[in-house]
Amino acid sequence: MKKFLALIVAAVCLLTATFVYAAIQVFDGTGQYIMSDFENHDIAKQRAQQRAERDAQKRAGVAIKTFSRTIDSELADDEVSAVMNDIISVFDVKIVPVPFEADGEAGLMYRATLKASIDTDGIYDWLKRDDTDKVNVIRQNAQLQDAIDKNDEQVDALKEQYNRATSQAQRDQIRQQMNQVDRDFLANRKVDEGNKLAYAKDYNGAIRLYNEALQLKPNFVMAYNNRGTAYNNLNQYERAIADLDAAIKLDPNYSWAYNNRGFAYAHLNQNERAIADYSTAIKLNPDFADAYNNRGFAYFSQQQYERAVQDYTKAIELNPNNATTYINRSAAYFLLEQYERALADLDAAIELKPDDVGAYVGRGVCWQRLGDNDKAQADFARARQLGWKG
Repeated sequence: MKKFLALIVAAVCLLTATFVYAAIQVFDGTGQYIMSDFENHDIAKQRAQQRAERDAQKRAGVAIKTFSRTIDSELADDEVSAVMNDIISVFDVKIVPVPFEADGEAGLMYRATLKASIDTDGIYDWLKRDDTDKVNVIRQNAQLQDAIDKNDEQVDALKEQYNRATSQAQRDQIRQQMNQVDRDFLANRKVDEGNKLAYAKDYNGAIRLYNEALQLKPNFVMAYNNRGTAYNNLNQYERAIADLDAAIKLDPNYSWAYNNRGFAYAHLNQNERAIADYSTAIKLNPDFADAYNNRGFAYFSQQQYERAVQDYTKAIELNPNNATTYINRSAAYFLLEQYERALADLDAAIELKPDDVGAYVGRGVCWQRLGDNDKAQADFARARQLGWKG
């Protein structure tokens, strides 16, 4: 049984695939930003560039979705947004001032143009990623885009307030508020850069950028959480817990921080604490499939296989397309000697990910327990074709 579990753990992320072709595609992006006379010119230029980047990302997103159809792996909209944001490369940036007149008053606008490229190899990398990793990337991207939109709204509101201000004291106060909003904008840019490095598995580089974001915005919950996640990926669990403690202190309702802290506790073999954190994450977000899956693994580690099955089942109900959860539940069923159920879960995992080595190895072991050596050897042979060395 221990050999079976070891094979599953070792093989679960070993995925290989054969694809037809790859290509680099280039897209133009244009953005403009009208600045008020109390704003910082350097920040205004960066805001114009950010809008040009988002314009290019929209164009690239359409191409990514179209390309995904050609390889029979059409991506959902949230996947497209996440993978595109992390694989796109920006170059040839030009920012120029453009005088303009509105309502009889002269003003200044910065117009940014740029080119952005995507390599379709990045789509293949996305498809090979662990399902839980995908969920995290999608969530990080969505939170960042929300923060960018909120910052834009704050700028527009402050501009309106400044135009309506009737005293110099009011204007000075608005300038101070704009300075903080600008720092928040720069912090968002740092987190965006950090997320890209984390996606590329350069976790140390990501941590450096999250540090810079926190220098600009010391109460930045997202930066603490993402830095904690990066420390988790570096197996620096004590540091991860410190960052996630900070995130939870700033936002006690931040379910992802509890989930990520639970992950750190689990890897320190503090499963009771891990279960408590996963349970809090679920209480805050009852549809949190990843937290159910993680709590199931914590119960599994305590040899509470029935409870593990319950959590895995709930995770599958919430997200039936995560092959990893089926593999996890199959291991629990296997140790409960429910081999047919384990086999059914591995069939489901292979249906979702036909090149998942761990699923073939696990299914082969199940066939052995069920006395069908021919099918077992066929699955082991397929696992070897995919890179398994067993």
